[in-house]
Amino acid sequence: MRDKALFALLCLTGIRIAALVSLRIKHIDLVEKSVSQNPREVATKFGKSIDTFFARGFEEAEAALGAWITYLDEVALYGPDDPLFPATAIAAQANTGFKATGFERRQWKSTEPARKIVNGAFAKAACQITARTLSGTCSRAKPQAMRHRLRSSSPIRRTLGIRTF
Repeated sequence: MRDKALFALLCLTGIRIAALVSLRIKHIDLVEKSVSQNPREVATKFGKSIDTFFARGFEEAEAALGAWITYLDEVALYGPDDPLFPATAIAAQANTGFKATGFERRQWKSTEPARKIVNGAFAKAACQITARTLSGTCSRAKPQAMRHRLRSSSPIRRTLGIRTF
């Protein structure tokens, strides 16, 4: 559910990966359909304050994000200052190594886990775009590239369970 919500927020906003992993629950306003990126709390480019509004036509992405925030609020009992996308909790197993056991109440230490989620989704859809190009770190790519790519690619929409735009 977390991974789908992460991808949904990327679809809705085209937000940079570094900002995405540093968001807290309080930065998302589902009623106003916006993300408030305060540079004191969110890793924004050049320390700028940024207010981003959701792109239109992504109702299923909005529903996925809303379901995740509801889960964090009502089931996991997270508060507004907790991370929107918490790190995966890992526990050692007796004879099988390590296993994911839920979530920790902390942010990821780097953007790599989020990049793996995005790249994995695109790999399933056999698409060439990656998290690096989505984040705007590639000189020719723009953050909104994913929204445009999603609108034009039915294999990606099928893989992600998104039917219409």
